[in-house]
Amino acid sequence: MANSADTFTVLQGNFKEVYGDLHNLIPDTAKMMKMIPYKSKAKIGNEFVEAVKLTHEHGVTYSATDNNAGALVTLSTPIPLTLLDAKVTSSVLLLRAQIGYDAFARAESGDKVAFKDASELVIEDLLESITKRLEVCLLYGSSPTGIGGIPQGGASDNGAGVSTLVLTPAQWATGIWVGSENAQVDVYHGSTKLNSSAPMIVTSVNPDTYTIVLTETDAPTNTSAAAITTYVTSNADAFIVFTGSFGNEMSGLDAVMLNNTTLWNINAAAYTLWHANVYDAGSANLTMGKLQSAIQKAVQKGLDGDVNVIVNPATWATLNTDLAALRRFIEDSTEGELGVESIKYLYSGGKMDIVSYNLCKEGECFIMPKKGVSRIGAADIGFKLPGGDNGFLHVPDRMGYEFRLFSSQAFFTPFVAKLVKIKNIVNS
Repeated sequence: MANSADTFTVLQGNFKEVYGDLHNLIPDTAKMMKMIPYKSKAKIGNEFVEAVKLTHEHGVTYSATDNNAGALVTLSTPIPLTLLDAKVTSSVLLLRAQIGYDAFARAESGDKVAFKDASELVIEDLLESITKRLEVCLLYGSSPTGIGGIPQGGASDNGAGVSTLVLTPAQWATGIWVGSENAQVDVYHGSTKLNSSAPMIVTSVNPDTYTIVLTETDAPTNTSAAAITTYVTSNADAFIVFTGSFGNEMSGLDAVMLNNTTLWNINAAAYTLWHANVYDAGSANLTMGKLQSAIQKAVQKGLDGDVNVIVNPATWATLNTDLAALRRFIEDSTEGELGVESIKYLYSGGKMDIVSYNLCKEGECFIMPKKGVSRIGAADIGFKLPGGDNGFLHVPDRMGYEFRLFSSQAFFTPFVAKLVKIKNIVNS
């Protein structure tokens, strides 16, 4: 009979053969990861550094002739272009799951199929869970409104450690919240956390009323819930984040597009080409006409080529009814079904591919070029851990195994001025 060390070696071998580094198992729902490719050659040591051109050469001489009263024209002093180093640090995501020894009892024979049967559900959920967190980071990492901004008056508590938050439709993304029961979150304003050192637990979610119920994790004293209620009663700048993410996650699209200070070591206030564009939809429906107006802000700064337009499904449905959008469309290729799968529309520099995504808040839209955006870092999502070990381990002092998924990456583009955020969309 094989000893436990031999058995574990066999299971590790099966794990590597069945799952590898997971590159071929990314869920189809991972839209941001597909739109923003991972650059395996752009690995980060301490930080990724790329020179970015921010101004042109300006040492131009103007003259009607090559001499002036018999004297040669004096040339203008050279004013060189500005090249600054953008410095990007990757952010780590690590997800753990544990499973008891008994679940693997039938896999001890070395049968890869049996191993897959015993582990597949856990692996699939691990992959879906970490992919969702990474997708949320790519959209709302370090966002000033987090994964949900709380309106003034949008919080109440029951006096026993339970806080009820009602968000506005504009700050709601159903895809972020469905399945998030039992997740740990914190509530901030600025850099100040409103709940105590202990996180809050998501205990219920109601997409129809944009409501989230949080419960204190420490012995409910109502300290955290009351503090949230007190602050939100008079202020409109509180927001929700996943516990541990504040100050530790990458800058996602929202944070990059709203930045007007230093981003990746470069001051946006000093350089127009390091400042993204924001367009106000005017608290009304997003139409193709407004999309054209919004994208022109980036065209004026040099945008050219095809772009992705990321919208909430409610906004996508509104655009789908806009007759202008029906000038050009692609039908769903599924046999026996008809309908529009993606809306494409022309603008002055190329095509807009409008992507419906339930992780995008209802009141927002993001436009980004298809080229020139990437994910860079030390590691894409996979089971390979730093040091070369795979993420299948014994749990110390416990009767079971542990799976670990690891990622270390960041969103980056040297073309910040070609990004556009549309805000204040209302779907009616």
